[in-house]
Amino acid sequence: MRISVVIPLYQHAASVPRAIASVLGQSKAVDELIVVDDGSTDDGAAAALGAGGSLVTVCSGAHAGEGAARNYGVARASSEWVAFLDADDEWRRDFIEMTGALAESHPNVVAVFSNTFVPTLRRPLLRRVPASAHILDDYFKTLLENGAGMSSSSVLIRRDALLDCGGFPEGVLIGGDLDTWARLAWSGPVGCVPESLATYHADAPERATVRARARRPDYPSVLTTYRRWLSEGRIPPQLRDSSRRFSNHVLATYAMELAHAGWGQDADRQVREDWQPGGPSYSYLKARLWARLPTRLLRGLRAAREQLREAWPRS
Repeated sequence: MRISVVIPLYQHAASVPRAIASVLGQSKAVDELIVVDDGSTDDGAAAALGAGGSLVTVCSGAHAGEGAARNYGVARASSEWVAFLDADDEWRRDFIEMTGALAESHPNVVAVFSNTFVPTLRRPLLRRVPASAHILDDYFKTLLENGAGMSSSSVLIRRDALLDCGGFPEGVLIGGDLDTWARLAWSGPVGCVPESLATYHADAPERATVRARARRPDYPSVLTTYRRWLSEGRIPPQLRDSSRRFSNHVLATYAMELAHAGWGQDADRQVREDWQPGGPSYSYLKARLWARLPTRLLRGLRAAREQLREAWPRS
């Protein structure tokens, strides 16, 4: 199988050589590496060329966001499979070998993802996955059990499946990837490798999640996509219940972020209007409670929780 790698690059001149080195050092070589410089001003393109030389293609353009950068890289890719890696993350030496092996052994899969090690947590991101590589019966059930699933640095995707489901949403600061992973999972089988084959450096200063804290959260695009795909009958019957619970989880998380940002009334209204009926209502009640608490109290609670996590990370 032929595999292309796409690395979107924005203001990560210091870390992109590490990401590129982890790609070039794979036990199974990739067929091409495309770095899409998304309007960086810190000489990231030069750093990428210096790290990879003639083996790396660097494409530069005006700043348009990670979604647009990834879509451009996919359009340039010549392979049937595309793997993604953020410029501040890195792969274990056998990422391509192990995800590729699972994809080759199951020709109908649309994507394969691995577990991810998070140094700030001192543990893998996913803790409730089987011990061996497998095809998931229900991607959304796995996502809900772990709080995470596919990520932009731990996934290998069939290129035509990604293009058929619409690629990455553009102009979305945070949460666009979640939309893409959901559409892929509704489109076909997804494989999982439980080993941590990628490392996510969550403390990177230019992370979208860090930047987003300074503004009002945008409405998650995946919720709009969910309602549209549901109305069009594009969500497989066996995934409808878990997809509904996933949608409600995203909505509750969004409402609590709105409350933290000082938009409690809007958060409460959003939950009441968009909640999908059926199943347990704990998240519904929690989100509506959060919407009624003072913003200063919520921010204080968040700060205290993050300090506790740093002092006593869960093993």
